[in-house]
Amino acid sequence: MFHTSSQRKHWIFESIDKINSNRAASNNNFIEMHRKLKPNAKIEYLNPNEEKLLLTYYTQFVFNICRRFKPPVPLSLIGTSLSYFKRFYLYTSVMEFHPKDIAYLCVYLACKIDEYNVSIDQFMEQAVVKRSLNMQKFLIDNELVLLQKLNYHLTVHSPYRPLEGFLIDVKTKKSIPDIEKHRTNIEQFLTSSLLTDVILLFTPSQLALAAIENGVGREQLIGYLQLTLDTDSIEKVLCKLKRIQEIVCSIKVADQTEIFAIEDKLKLCKDYENDPFSDLYHQREISRQEAKEMQKRKKFQELYDIKHAEEKMLAESLD
Repeated sequence: MFHTSSQRKHWIFESIDKINSNRAASNNNFIEMHRKLKPNAKIEYLNPNEEKLLLTYYTQFVFNICRRFKPPVPLSLIGTSLSYFKRFYLYTSVMEFHPKDIAYLCVYLACKIDEYNVSIDQFMEQAVVKRSLNMQKFLIDNELVLLQKLNYHLTVHSPYRPLEGFLIDVKTKKSIPDIEKHRTNIEQFLTSSLLTDVILLFTPSQLALAAIENGVGREQLIGYLQLTLDTDSIEKVLCKLKRIQEIVCSIKVADQTEIFAIEDKLKLCKDYENDPFSDLYHQREISRQEAKEMQKRKKFQELYDIKHAEEKMLAESLD
């Protein structure tokens, strides 16, 4: 149930100011860490607003990845992918991990969690336009990183499920005539809402009701709500829905020129150790593999020494 879930406890915030504060802190933490590593370097870093514009752009990219699959992925998987993406960048700067790489990683993990059965090779074939072993290795190497950033809270309560529940209830009570003819508009609004921060601010049922209101109009929705709620409760619900509508309608999407400018700036300040196409990334991976091999050899030597000592003690006891 949503109200006892990790999503309700850890990933629903009181205000958009709190969300922006977390992102600003992530931005500042990366800059401070980077300046300590390169104290004499004159680097112009991204500011929180530039990060937000880039994230909005790549949130749409997550949705586009999901649409490439055949057969189509369920709508709930789109919700899971977008939720992972939003959660990841609450506490991580885009200068640490590029959003394009994390977009693929979030969809890849969502396929597993939502049981859309694809192998890594099938995923690369369908989801990644320019397939490469670098990206495939990045997905495998960084799945644990994503799990840690999500604090292992993997269950996502998507608004698509309560939406279906509301539509069934509406048909049963016959409170809104021909509700199915509004389904396309309702689902389009719901998908658009998931591109904003409302998934971090409101419950899935509130988002579903906001989508229905957008599709059929406020008057018809009020007629439906009056069958189950009192006047005070309806006013509270409508206040929430109005806020959702305002956030969804006020989303700012940067144009391509602005995105290209931010991307160019990002190239000068990002952490290339997390870029699967950089030499630094591969050098780090080689170092990790060498460290693992050294650890294996050390462990093998320890076991060999223990066995040798036991055999020596046994031989001495028999003499």
